[in-house]
This record gives sequence, C-alpha cells and structure tokens, in this order.
Amino acid sequence: MSDQKSDSRGLLLYRDIDAFGAWASTVGYRREPTPPAAEHEVLRLRPTAGGPPVIFHRRSGRRESSYVTTTKLGTELFFRWQRERAQ
Repeated sequence: MSDQKSDSRGLLLYRDIDAFGAWASTVGYRREPTPPAAEHEVLRLRPTAGGPPVIFHRRSGRRESSYVTTTKLGTELFFRWQRERAQ
C-alpha cells in the first residue's frame, strides 16, 4: 500500500495520459482499447502478467475536466509514476 493519501480523484492530468500510459508499458502493463460504450474511460491498462485492469476515467463522461479519476490500483500505480519522475 502506498504511503500517499488514498484519494483517487483529480490525481492525473488528462494531458499526461499518453506519457503515463507509455511509462506503464515499461513497468509491466499494456494499454488496452477502451470499450466504445464506456465514454467515461480514457485509459485502460492491464498487467502483462494477468490480473484486473486499471481504469482511468472522467467523472460522468465530462470531456472538459482536466483531471481523471481511478481506483486503488490506479492510485498506487500513479504514485509510483510520480516517485520515479521526481528522481
């Protein structure tokens, strides 16, 4: 568990989605297409070793929001990305 706060709202800027997805592919995740019916999803990552997907989404499908939200798995992955970027 990360020692960071567990709040998952407003962590990742929408403009950083591609950079985050590219980094995630270097640490064992693969980017998957988001389902057409899930307009709120902006990024779906799955561990290459198998397991549940990590999903990032905009609240209520709002495209004008600058930040995206995720689950606990995504929060931990996000904070790992932040720590590595800071080094």
